[in-house]
Amino acid sequence: MFTAYFATLLLTKGLWWSVHLWAGTIFLSGIAGVLVQVVASPALSLAHRHS
Repeated sequence: MFTAYFATLLLTKGLWWSVHLWAGTIFLSGIAGVLVQVVASPALSLAHRHS
C-alpha cells in the first residue's frame, strides 16, 4: 500500500523526503504487517505446537 502511495506521489507531485525516509517507511510497514499476521494467526501457532 505504501509503495503504491509513494509511487503515485512521486509521479504526480514529487517527493521531498529523502530516499532513506520513504524506503524505510515502506520497509517498516511491511515488517509491521508480517508481525500482525503472526500475532493474528492462532491456527499457525497451534499447528506448530502439536508437531
